[in-house]
Amino acid sequence: MSTIEKYILTTLVVIFVVVFVRWLKRYLRRNEIHESFPYLFPFEKNPVDAHQIIRIDLPHKARVKGEILLPNGDVKLVVFEEVLEKGIQTKGMHTDSLSDGMYELRLTFPNQVTTRGFEVRRKVIVEN
Repeated sequence: MSTIEKYILTTLVVIFVVVFVRWLKRYLRRNEIHESFPYLFPFEKNPVDAHQIIRIDLPHKARVKGEILLPNGDVKLVVFEEVLEKGIQTKGMHTDSLSDGMYELRLTFPNQVTTRGFEVRRKVIVEN
């Protein structure tokens, strides 16, 4: 390859990279997401015992359904299904009917589904 061809190729590559970086910066600065999404706070303790508090931050009033899933994805228990107000909401999750093991909590909102894994472990009392 001659020197002039190398110069032209290098110049074209540099121009392409500069244009692409400018386009990418402009694209990433765009604010295309106009909708707020709900947030499920992490569990305070894991493994959980008989009662766990679920904290959810909702951007607007919405119908929310909470379900406990088995490891294979089947629904084991419906924890709640109701309309919750905007803001941070707390719901109780009773795991008395669950045996020890791994499960998932699935929260279904109008615009998304969130899952969070957890472990149920009962406290064992050892007698001397």
